[in-house]
Amino acid sequence: MYRQIWVNPDQCNFQCILWENRSYEEPSLYKLLTVTNGTKSAPYLATRVLNPLATDKRKQFPLSSAAALKDFYVDDVLSGADNVSSALKL
Repeated sequence: MYRQIWVNPDQCNFQCILWENRSYEEPSLYKLLTVTNGTKSAPYLATRVLNPLATDKRKQFPLSSAAALKDFYVDDVLSGADNVSSALKL
């Protein structure tokens, strides 16, 4: 889930990785463009993106919107249905 949420480009400098492939090469600098799993802010950011999205799409996807607003805990959905047909609609 986290890797599907883009970070504002102005904030990407705060998510850098210095990667050394071999000891004789210069290290490479990578800027992460998406929310990074394992950071303290990741669950908040995921929820912060999910809630407005579910609210905005409530008319178009009423079942999914309700599940997204009520059945998520951190980055896990805790929802279900009584049969396969209902689950597919959800």
